[in-house]
Amino acid sequence: MKIGTYQRLKAIKFLDFGVYLLEELTQEEVLLPKRYVPEGLEMGAMLEVFLYTDSEDRPVATTLKPKAILGEVAALEVVSVSERGCYLDLGIAKDIFMPCKNPYSFHEGQKVVVRLDLDKEKRLIARIGVKNYLQNAPVTLRPFTEVEILPFEWSTLGYGCMVNGRYFGMLFNNETFEKLPLGEARKGYIKAVRPDGKIDLSLRKSQGAGGLKEELEKLMKALQSAGGKLELHYDSDPDEISKITGLSKKGFKRALGEAIRSQKVELVAGKGIEQIR
Repeated sequence: MKIGTYQRLKAIKFLDFGVYLLEELTQEEVLLPKRYVPEGLEMGAMLEVFLYTDSEDRPVATTLKPKAILGEVAALEVVSVSERGCYLDLGIAKDIFMPCKNPYSFHEGQKVVVRLDLDKEKRLIARIGVKNYLQNAPVTLRPFTEVEILPFEWSTLGYGCMVNGRYFGMLFNNETFEKLPLGEARKGYIKAVRPDGKIDLSLRKSQGAGGLKEELEKLMKALQSAGGKLELHYDSDPDEISKITGLSKKGFKRALGEAIRSQKVELVAGKGIEQIR
């Protein structure tokens, strides 16, 4: 039996406190506590369970579905912090331990991107530093392809991201116009795949029709949130534009030009943009 994985086991012994399950190949047994025993489970029936270790490091089974299994990368929430590390919510009865050198740099409620691994005692743990476990992208990935990105680290260059659950990508600062929360997945686009297999990412599909549509949607959303009026214009400060609309100045100017052409907004001298009702 391998801790941190799903196993299909046979019910062989029913007791007051649970059911013992058998792995037929190795003849190993593991307890499924009573609260996880499905109603109507019969002797000899096969049952899929997840294996982990309890507070006394004994193997135990559960029918609860964890947020990740051994070898997977996932964003898990910090539930408590100790001197040796943090405990993260895995979605089962026992929280998973994340050893780290500076545990108090994390806080409860924060999401951390980790990889599930086993320690020397074969206990399931969470490890930070997932970049080394991500694969290089194949050259067959095309520019402007929509992908799921999961930012897991920030540097002066930008955000390191997991792409589609397996590749490493970089979302450079000139592609972001707002602070991105680490550990929260979002939609992104491939800008380029470098010769080393690393991916350059963008939050916009392109500067063509698809990208302009997204920019226009952002501008109109900001307008609606502000009651149909924004004190912005073509010469507004880039930081102010980014703060209010989430767009770069170039993107804002493209969106504003399109909004004016399509008669969605008008520029009012001394006031800014007003939505046309």
